[in-house]
Amino acid sequence: KSMEENGKALSRLLLEVIGDLQQGQKIWNKFFINTLKLNLFSIAYLELETLVAEHVQEQLHEVDSSMSKPTAESLFQLYMNLQELYQMKDFLPERYPSRERGDAQVRELRGIQILPIHLHH
Repeated sequence: KSMEENGKALSRLLLEVIGDLQQGQKIWNKFFINTLKLNLFSIAYLELETLVAEHVQEQLHEVDSSMSKPTAESLFQLYMNLQELYQMKDFLPERYPSRERGDAQVRELRGIQILPIHLHH
């Protein structure tokens, strides 16, 4: 697959992950907390956040500086979807220790300056 196709596929996957997390947070999390004293959203979010970060970093490692505009646009959409995913960490309990790990991964992804530069071409 090309980088553009990979970016689009990953964006679609992220939208599905975000939708599942939102549904889990709104519907299932209360049930699990009340019944099992288990914060299902926190567990699911942190696991998915780690998997997504690893996969995106792996894909972006292959980015070529001479990419086409459609590729840059698909990567920018991926970036926007990642932002939406990482904003969901606000639903994690404050005392959750792994919250700091997520902040470090966001800072690492924000350090990638490739995406906005190529959108100006």
